[in-house]
Amino acid sequence: MVPQANSRHKKDRAKAQFFKEFTILFRGLALDQPIFNAIYPTRMDTAPDGSVLYIYFTANGGKDEVNSILGDLILFKPSIRKALSQQIRARYVPQLVFKFDETFEKVMRIEKLLENISTQHQAESRVVED
Repeated sequence: MVPQANSRHKKDRAKAQFFKEFTILFRGLALDQPIFNAIYPTRMDTAPDGSVLYIYFTANGGKDEVNSILGDLILFKPSIRKALSQQIRARYVPQLVFKFDETFEKVMRIEKLLENISTQHQAESRVVED
């Protein structure tokens, strides 16, 4: 049972290292290619077998903006993988898949709903007081 926990810990540590190195590389790329300044990586997930890294992005412009810019980022995928392999000691570098992070939009929708409920509650309490 201990080897499984240790293995999970190693995978989590490797995932964190990949994300750290990717964000450093991405910041450098954004300095060279200003189009990438509009998006930013939010989180990373892996396939169960570790063969794929899903890197999630978000932007102020929403899903359409992220998807249009990710089309350009895909062109840099081979050089990003090569740079990751040079920075991280691993047997192999997983395939990279870039996706839009919908959790940010979900959080914004929930906050908006809570704000609407709060303003409605305040309006109702004013009516009751009058």
